[in-house]
Amino acid sequence: MNIKELRVENRLSQTELCKILNCSQSLYSMYENGIRNVPLETVVKLSFLYKTSIDYIVGITDVSAPKKRASIDKRYIYYWEFLGVEESSDEG
Repeated sequence: MNIKELRVENRLSQTELCKILNCSQSLYSMYENGIRNVPLETVVKLSFLYKTSIDYIVGITDVSAPKKRASIDKRYIYYWEFLGVEESSDEG
């Protein structure tokens, strides 16, 4: 997975990103370290956030879509809230 590289490239701390994803920093750290699988909903959120493909995020391709520094688009956050998309709990 390329999630740590994308986060660092976009100058986001785990804490900042966790606020956007609505998850704990310890859970996100487990995602980055490969201890826990990243839920599909989170992969989709990261794809929108970083303006890149899901294939790149999960490591299927080495070619990322053209992207700039992450600008958090509030429309996506509102859209996720509207759909009721939430991060999985720390359990299971």
